[in-house]
Amino acid sequence: MTPLRICLVLLLGLSACSGATLAYWNVEDATAGGQADQLKSVEGKGPVLGAAANCTPVVVSDDVVKSPPGPAGNKLSLDFGSGKGGLMAEDDAALNFGDGAAFTIEFWIKPRNYTASEDPIIARVILQKRSAAGKAAPGYQINLMHDGKIGVRLEGKEGGGKTLFSVGSAPLGEWTHVAVMRTAEGVLSIYLNGVLDATAGGPKFAASIENDGGLAVGYHRLVRANPDFYFDGQLDEIRISDAALSPQELLHK
Repeated sequence: MTPLRICLVLLLGLSACSGATLAYWNVEDATAGGQADQLKSVEGKGPVLGAAANCTPVVVSDDVVKSPPGPAGNKLSLDFGSGKGGLMAEDDAALNFGDGAAFTIEFWIKPRNYTASEDPIIARVILQKRSAAGKAAPGYQINLMHDGKIGVRLEGKEGGGKTLFSVGSAPLGEWTHVAVMRTAEGVLSIYLNGVLDATAGGPKFAASIENDGGLAVGYHRLVRANPDFYFDGQLDEIRISDAALSPQELLHK
């Protein structure tokens, strides 16, 4: 059953919906200095994030964004290092989004290095859930580009994907809050530090992106040889919700 959504009608005729949390990894169940493995989602909502096969270990760090603007009680984050670190969760139906299904994916990011390649196909993967490699693979992917911009790729189940890039960037060595959201009408938006940065819309953005792939964090699940596909830096407070949240509802205070 779809969770109840409470919608507030705004003066402009749009709606802002408070949705249910599908998964939320705040890393607070880990140990500083240890390896990140078997990270549980808050309140048991969502799959467990474990060490990805053939990837180097991801370290738990006590270097975090403080509150505010970060969440209260935030003490630990994930450090993917400069190697080939990655975390993986098995396919979870709740993290698939059908036709017109709204969602928000958000996290805090502190990049250490961008990729040297200016090829838009080659980028450091922050988070990915797709059936297979290649442009035709249904699902979603969020990348850190060579210039620090955020790239979001939605690949439709029936083909016809779309990509949106942020205007602003996530600076090296600084914490930046990133939120990617899609409305039921197919409007895709990127927020940086709680402020709308880029938006686009259309039928292809609203199409089903359902897939049977696992959730990969910090690496491209099926492209392992090229080090430019691995995220290099820190990541924290990863949350996926089943609605396009308002800026006030994001994990940026």
